Amino acid sequence: MKKLIPLLFFVLSLPGFSQIQVGKVLLDEAELKSVPTLTFDFGLPINITGPYAFMKSEEMFIESGLYLTTDRYVFDLNGNRFSHRSIGFNIPLRVGKIIKNKYYIGGGNNFNFPIHYRQFKYDAFSFNNKQKVVSEFFSDQIVKFYPSLELNAGFSTHGIGRFSIRVQMHFLDFFNLGYTENGVLPYEKITWTNRYKLIILSYNPGL
Repeated sequence: MKKLIPLLFFVLSLPGFSQIQVGKVLLDEAELKSVPTLTFDFGLPINITGPYAFMKSEEMFIESGLYLTTDRYVFDLNGNRFSHRSIGFNIPLRVGKIIKNKYYIGGGNNFNFPIHYRQFKYDAFSFNNKQKVVSEFFSDQIVKFYPSLELNAGFSTHGIGRFSIRVQMHFLDFFNLGYTENGVLPYEKITWTNRYKLIILSYNPGL
């Protein structure tokens, strides 16, 4: 246990964010009950501020980095709750502007690389009878790459870091829609669409 303490302090010192995400799931074109879920991400940011040849003022900035991120769908069906979750790496590319040396707005794209897939099934109301259906690295049920759009707004507190509220829209997602089991498409009648992330607290030093 003592050996894990330095690792815990290292993880907590990384820039990260908590987020609420929810996605729209259709079965035979009928919408299922989606359940919002809370997840946490960590990573190492890279911030570049102006002026440079490609930025007209010191208020402009470019942000990238490498993050360990969690993406998840949760929905109810026939008294059961299903959780489909992927863990992977995210490389953002954002452009923004700092306003009055305190506030900022921006947006960009996220390049997502899922590496682990897990699926759970349990009672929707009692959370009993939890069954781990799938848990595997580099699963055939997830894609190797997908993009997502993002809008940012927030404020900067010098000496503490940058806190923000962000919204991500995943117009593509981590599911491999061509995946088959014994020649059958298990998700043929299911449509995964419009998964949003409301990133309610983001800490990112450097701006």
